Amino acid sequence: MKTLKNSPVKFIPEGHRYMMPDGSFVKSSLTAMLRKWGLCKSLEGIPEHILNKAAERGTRIHAECEMWDKYRIEPTHEWAKPYVDLGLDVIESEFLVNYGNVVATQIDKVIYNNKDRNLTVADIKTTSKVDLQGVTWQTNIGAYMLECQTGEEVGKCICIWLRDSNAEIIELERIARKDISALLQAEKENTEDFVPVKLKQNNLPEMLEEKAVEISAQLFIFKQIEQRLKDFKAEVLQYMINEGIEKMQTLDGKLHFTLVGEHFTTRFDQKKALEEIPDLSKYLTKSKVKASLKMY
Repeated sequence: MKTLKNSPVKFIPEGHRYMMPDGSFVKSSLTAMLRKWGLCKSLEGIPEHILNKAAERGTRIHAECEMWDKYRIEPTHEWAKPYVDLGLDVIESEFLVNYGNVVATQIDKVIYNNKDRNLTVADIKTTSKVDLQGVTWQTNIGAYMLECQTGEEVGKCICIWLRDSNAEIIELERIARKDISALLQAEKENTEDFVPVKLKQNNLPEMLEEKAVEISAQLFIFKQIEQRLKDFKAEVLQYMINEGIEKMQTLDGKLHFTLVGEHFTTRFDQKKALEEIPDLSKYLTKSKVKASLKMY
């Protein structure tokens, strides 16, 4: 496993501060710096009890993911369970990096890319919506500091979105090193002489926003129905297992249930096979895939 050079800075949980070796404190955390420069969404107006509940849930999910990466202890929180299936080669969790005494942060996940021989910086989000601008700046600045600190190359920045028993990896835009350096220099000199670059991940145009709001409301109702269906199927399944019944149907005959017993499946691990038997690549064929849209 690759070993990365650690930061001399220490994280102090009380007050969420970072201490330099001489006992002084780093000027700002990365989150605070992003809020100062308007590079992430403000939390103003959100009730404190909602923020506290979300923070507690996020802390638990982060901890369970870390326990899986370090000790292969299976997560128990429904939102954390799908993390296991991502199959990430995590070499560091909560990896502390800093830019002098200006700013410091703990990177959620540092992942090793065996194929490209470089690293991926990842941040876990559990919010209902991902603040793409915020997490893009957050991971890119973390990547910049990691490269300066360790001399290792960061190939990608990603967001790991864990929500409602689903896990999704969102690949993020890379911000030029000169733009990150300019921001850190402005923070160091405490000036306002910095204009953030415009990211490609923009908001929807006004003509589509109204439709998006309507669709979002309908999707929320659909997810509630989907969860009810999931719970109902679990009850029926348990009943059929307990009673030893293989097939059932409702009185009106509109719904039919068939028990599929426990069984094993096999899956071809193409990635691993290509790593161990490179000649297999000659049997792969390429086909054109039409453009599509991911919506979350």
